[in-house]
Amino acid sequence: SSSSSSSSSSSSSSSTSLSSKGHIVRVGDVKYSVLLESVLALHSDWVYSVVWHPPMKTEAGHMEQPMCLLSSSMDKTMIVWRPDPDTGVWLDEARVGALGGNSLGFYGGLFSPQADRILGHGYAGSFHLWSKKGASLWAPEVTVSGHFGPVHDMAWDPMGAYVMTVGQDKTARIFAPWDRSTPPPHTWHEIARPQIHGYELNCVTFLERSGKGDRMVTGADEKILRVFDAPQTF
Repeated sequence: SSSSSSSSSSSSSSSTSLSSKGHIVRVGDVKYSVLLESVLALHSDWVYSVVWHPPMKTEAGHMEQPMCLLSSSMDKTMIVWRPDPDTGVWLDEARVGALGGNSLGFYGGLFSPQADRILGHGYAGSFHLWSKKGASLWAPEVTVSGHFGPVHDMAWDPMGAYVMTVGQDKTARIFAPWDRSTPPPHTWHEIARPQIHGYELNCVTFLERSGKGDRMVTGADEKILRVFDAPQTF
């Protein structure tokens, strides 16, 4: 039994170790030798997607593949990787993501066709968008959002500043107007997702709390009412 146990532990360790040995891959009649070049290890949780920078047209009119990657992780970040032009070592060029809130990480991310924007999609179905403002500077942008199932109920807050909706997609969402000096001057956007539930949400209402912030009550399919107080930062 000791020999079988040592043999299983040996095979287990070998299956999880990194090897620098070349592996031959055949594609049609062509053989390729694949080698381990780098280990990109900055994420602190599972990585769910890795995509290449889209091919770009050179001044000569040829399509060229830039050496650049975008990785998305459950640690709430996406990282743009690029090799150092002098050493060839892969480094993180930029890191974007979500801080705090109800975000539970990213399931995937994509470059735009011109690689001047990054779009990520989160665990709860939200989109996150950044546009490139400099060599390694990415600024957050407004993106589309909304329920991905029927909406069952909605209610205005006591002051009429925003509206809360609940729906079949098991989320409660807050929508509010964004006043801008440039056109369009008045648009509505999702600004928060105060409840992500395990059951479909059927109803919502607000309770009057003069001078103490907002308090909402939601009801779901499991026949339980839940009361939520808005945080002081809201």
